[in-house]
Amino acid sequence: MRRQLERQQELSQLQLRFFSLVSHEFRTPLSTILASVQLLQLCPDKFSPDKKLRNLQRIEGATQRLRQMLDNILTINRAETGQLDFQPTQVELEKFCQDILADIPLNPDHQHVLNCVINADCGSACLDKNMLRSILSNLLTNAIKYSPQGGTIDFRINCTATEVIFQVCDRGIGIPVDDIPHIFKAFHRGTNIDSIPGSGLGLTVAQTCVSVHGGNISVTSEPEVGTTFTVTIPG
Repeated sequence: MRRQLERQQELSQLQLRFFSLVSHEFRTPLSTILASVQLLQLCPDKFSPDKKLRNLQRIEGATQRLRQMLDNILTINRAETGQLDFQPTQVELEKFCQDILADIPLNPDHQHVLNCVINADCGSACLDKNMLRSILSNLLTNAIKYSPQGGTIDFRINCTATEVIFQVCDRGIGIPVDDIPHIFKAFHRGTNIDSIPGSGLGLTVAQTCVSVHGGNISVTSEPEVGTTFTVTIPG
């Protein structure tokens, strides 16, 4: 009974933390969308085509961030309740990865450079498309979020006879050594993030989806130098 009570208290604390973080993280992109829409409505004739485009890009980026947060929440909920479906199909890796890059929300005021390098030996692999999208989208979004303005992110895909290997490498703020053992825990965020927004769910989702594939995710990082995540999945 004592163990059950402790477990219930832990779940209650997790729920409170979850709702607090999620409500805060939803407020920021919603405010961005509302402000951009109001500007376009109130001053339609005062904006040049470039300024209109930048406001539309802000709306699009904020909407994509909201969608990703909702996807993360649903993935964690399904994993916790044993309802996370694993449906592998043949995936054309080059096209799939290019599509993901095209969907990554970029802040028009802080452009980053995304370098994608795909090994010529990579054709197709049997993977779950939805889970793979969650893995790569979260890793790429984090790399952008924690990189300086105009920073470069390398996205590499290599294939062997038995595995597909994805790497996301940034030159951002890095992860302190004491945080590395905890980064895949839900809601954990690095001690050096300052005011950078985030929910602490992306890496939990990535690890969950990698595990369902029977794969492995690892990280190497150095503060103020950068971080590299490596995902290895049987293919």
